[in-house]
Amino acid sequence: MNNADYMEMIEVPINSTSVKVKQSPKKRKTVKKLNKLEVEKEKLVNKINEEMEEKIVAKVEEVVDETLEKVEEENIAKEFNEVVESTTVVKKKRKLSIIGIELALIAVLICTIVFSNLFFEKTFINTFFFEKSESLLSDEDYSNFKVTLPYTESSMTVSDTGLLIEETGSVYAPTFGIISNVIEDAGKYIIEITHSNSFKTVLSGVDHAYFGINEEVFSNIPIGYSYGEGVSLCFYDNGKVITNYDIENSGVVWLV
Repeated sequence: MNNADYMEMIEVPINSTSVKVKQSPKKRKTVKKLNKLEVEKEKLVNKINEEMEEKIVAKVEEVVDETLEKVEEENIAKEFNEVVESTTVVKKKRKLSIIGIELALIAVLICTIVFSNLFFEKTFINTFFFEKSESLLSDEDYSNFKVTLPYTESSMTVSDTGLLIEETGSVYAPTFGIISNVIEDAGKYIIEITHSNSFKTVLSGVDHAYFGINEEVFSNIPIGYSYGEGVSLCFYDNGKVITNYDIENSGVVWLV
């Protein structure tokens, strides 16, 4: 090839061409499946996101509602406590005022009793408070009283000076009466009981005394306690020791 031929060849226009590669049917199906999977994946992700958003929103609303309820309950409790405290203060003030009135009335009553006792001997108050015990007493003779002694006969010894009881336990009044005197002597008690205007009983050597002066006593209620060292029981008729009696079945038999 000479130069002229070469030049002619160069001058021939060359058209550009595009090469299109045609995919095989199998590969096209695979691509379609992948595209479809991508679409389904995107749909699933969107659905999950929507559900999560709904759940998060619902949870937030639930937390907000609970918080509001707690705040409301706390406010109600606070208001209730304030009402209770204010009511308690009012009640305390009212209670104190009532107690003050009661104390004032008691003081007036005591002053009335004291002054009436000092200046007026026959007032109703003196009669009610200080002559009540005398009004309960009668003129009965000692032989009309039934005397019961809740002790074992082996623990009781009768002598010319009275009855000696050597038993540990409660000490009882021999019959109904009123405590007319209580004296403590060397750690022991002497208890005087008046049964009538002429009949009295004196118990000495009692370790514990349960009643005071002007208090009523009964034969079935303990008036003291003894450790068993010996309690002396003496009966008096108009100030004289009674010796004409005997003990039978834990009871006193008057020998009159």
